[in-house]
Amino acid sequence: MNCLVNDNSLYQVDESGHISAAITYHEVAPNVWQVDKTFTTSNSLRNQRIVKELVAGMVTYARKEHKKIVPKCPQTKRIIDANPTYQDVL
Repeated sequence: MNCLVNDNSLYQVDESGHISAAITYHEVAPNVWQVDKTFTTSNSLRNQRIVKELVAGMVTYARKEHKKIVPKCPQTKRIIDANPTYQDVL
């Protein structure tokens, strides 16, 4: 999945160019991002791994920018905690 970044959010757009899912974050300390929430814009998109893909994109972006993540969003926290390869961004 190709994630786009804009205004403290990482998001996915559908084939029409509309945002289909997003993860929001803000900087809480130097080099630390707090992930606030994830959401999909349609109930039909739920349970389709989109949130897992967004979290993977967020982890990749954090690594690229040399940031740590504080996952305040319960979904994000669950996904990061369950994936041993994501522990380096905590």
